[in-house]
Order: sequence, then C-alpha cells, then structure tokens
Amino acid sequence: MLKHSHMKKFLKITAFSILGFFLVLLLIPIFFKGAIVEAVKKEINNQIDATVEFKDVSVSLIRNFPHLNLRLNELSVTGKGEFEDIPCVMLKCGLKN
Repeated sequence: MLKHSHMKKFLKITAFSILGFFLVLLLIPIFFKGAIVEAVKKEINNQIDATVEFKDVSVSLIRNFPHLNLRLNELSVTGKGEFEDIPCVMLKCGLKN
C-alpha cells in the first residue's frame, strides 16, 4: 500500500511538471512578443543593407519545438543607399522560420 501511494505522488508531480512546462511554452511568446519582434527587426536591419518592416508577427515555441517559430505577415524590404525608397520585396502572405 505504501508503494502505491509513492507512485501516485510521483505521477502527480510529473504530470504537473509537464503541464507547467507546456504552460510556460505557451505564455512566453505572449508576454515577450513585443521584445521578440523588436529584437528580430533590429537584427535583420543590422544584417542587411535595407529596411525591413512587417505588419504582424506570430510567435510560438510549440509549433517547432525546441526551436522558436516566427511568422511574419505583410513583409516589405526597402533598399537603402543607391536603392533608397525602392521596394525590393513585398509579401502579403505569412513567412515562417
């Protein structure tokens, strides 16, 4: 009887731990979406000689676990320098990573 009680307790702790882990995976993108979006925009604009803008972003840690899944909607890339104000890319559909 004593072993059954310990097994039950172990299964409860394991189930709550797994549930808590998935809850954290769901909530991180919601709470940190703004920071993630700004970091992505800043890094993209630092890496290429163009201005990158997008209207909406979908962030998920579950779709492609353990990697971050990022979908960009209405992406536009506008040139800089000699290509200033020339649209290089304009996408209306979602772009995912």
